[in-house]
Amino acid sequence: MWFFLAFASAFFYSFRRISEKRLSQKINHFLLGWAVQAFSLPGTVLLLFFATIPSLSSLSSNFWIPLLIIWIFLYPIQAYFYYKSLKHGDVSYILPLFSLVPIFNIVTSWVLLGEIPSIVGFLGILSIVVGIYSLNMKSGMNLFSPFAALFRNKLGLFMIINCLSLAFGSTLDKIAVQASNPLFYSFVNTVGATIVLFIFARKTNSNLESPIKNNYKELTIIGILQALAFTLYIFALNTGIVAYVAAIKSASAILGSVWGFVFLKEKLNRYKVIALIFISFGLLFIGLG
Repeated sequence: MWFFLAFASAFFYSFRRISEKRLSQKINHFLLGWAVQAFSLPGTVLLLFFATIPSLSSLSSNFWIPLLIIWIFLYPIQAYFYYKSLKHGDVSYILPLFSLVPIFNIVTSWVLLGEIPSIVGFLGILSIVVGIYSLNMKSGMNLFSPFAALFRNKLGLFMIINCLSLAFGSTLDKIAVQASNPLFYSFVNTVGATIVLFIFARKTNSNLESPIKNNYKELTIIGILQALAFTLYIFALNTGIVAYVAAIKSASAILGSVWGFVFLKEKLNRYKVIALIFISFGLLFIGLG
C-alpha cells in the first residue's frame, strides 16, 4: 500500500513543480515557500477532521524535537536553495537531481532508524547514480567530467543541498509521525512551516500582498496539490522504509521533467533521455526492493 500512496504523492508533486517553476520567476524564494505552505493549510485542516487528535501531554520528544529541527532549519534551507535552483535552471536538469534524495536517505535512515535496503534496493540506487552521471554528460567530455561539472554548477550544488535537507527531513518526519499519526502530523508540520517561512518572507520582502494577489489562482492550485501530496507521502512514510518511499516520491522528478519537455518546451537530448531511463529503472528497483 505504501508504494501506491508514495506514487500518488509523486504524481501530485510533479504538477506542482511546473507551476513553481513559473512562479519562481515572479516571487521571492522565501515568499513562495511560505505561500505554498499557507495555501495548503486549508486542505490539511479539512483532512484533520478525519484524524485522531492526540493530547499534547501524550506527545513525546520524538514528536517535538524532529519538528523543531524541520521548522527552524530545514524548511528555510529548502525554500532558499530549491527555489533559487528552480528559478535559474532547466526543470529537466534540476528536477532529476531529486533522485539523489533516496541515496542520502540510505545513510540518514540507517543511522537514525536502523533501516537497511535490500539488494534490489541497492541495485536501484546504483541505477540512479548512473542516471545522475548521464544527466551531466555532454559531447567532448571525458569519463570523469560529469561529476566535476555537477559540483562546478552552482545550481546543481544548490539542489544537492536541498536534497540533503530533504533526506534528513524525511527521516525526522518518520520519527515524528510514528510518535503521533499521519493526518495530525501533516497538519502540525504545515502550521509550523507556515509560521516560520512567514517570518523569513517578511524579513526579505518589503511587499507581500501584490505577488500573492497577482498569482492567487495558481497558488491555490499549488496549495491543493501540496496538501494532497504531502499527506499521501506521510501516510506512505508511516509504513514504508524511508529510502524506498523517498525513491518513489522522487518519481515526481521524472514526471516533472516530462512536463518540462511538454509544457515548457525545454530541449531534449540523448543524455537526458538516458538519464531519465536509468533513474526510472532505479526508482522501480527501489520500489520493488
